[in-house]
Amino acid sequence: MSQTKEKRAVYNKTYRAIHREELKAYFKTRRIGEIRDKDNARRKNRHAAHREAENAYMRNYSMTHKQERRAYAANHRKENYGYRLKRVYKKTPAEIIAILNRQGGRCAICSTDKPGKKGWSIDHDHIIKQVRGILCMNCNLMLGNARDIPSILRIAANYLCHHNIWYEEDMPEKLKQMNAEQTQLDSLDREEQRAN
Repeated sequence: MSQTKEKRAVYNKTYRAIHREELKAYFKTRRIGEIRDKDNARRKNRHAAHREAENAYMRNYSMTHKQERRAYAANHRKENYGYRLKRVYKKTPAEIIAILNRQGGRCAICSTDKPGKKGWSIDHDHIIKQVRGILCMNCNLMLGNARDIPSILRIAANYLCHHNIWYEEDMPEKLKQMNAEQTQLDSLDREEQRAN
């Protein structure tokens, strides 16, 4: 190594030691920005070039290690559930239980205490990932099928009322109250339309 290179190496080492925190912050921001984008582009290009080989490898791995994967999933079910809650909803299992307890251990829409085959569903805003409440499987499917659009649900409720699908004696108290409020709103809307 020449003398200039040795001096440069010593200088770099000293500089890094003195400015350690500044460099760490600088590279962290770069990692988040430019370098991350380059890494993502490189990964995508590599995956595109080797897609068939990678997919074949994963299919083969899945088939040959099926029992191991199932056993691992069964042994770590609660742990994986906790990670998923934290990753997707930014909530811990204790926070989800607290939400359910605030709802009285019942579905936030239909007030049933029976969650369904797969347990309680966590209703959340799909855009901002904010938890709205805990629902039974049927109510969660209802919201999902309506694509979380309130007007679709209102139209469906009016359709059911118009065709007498719901019978008063079968309705839970909460639904009876909601139905009465909707009937009042409908009559106000009709009066408003007549006035125009």
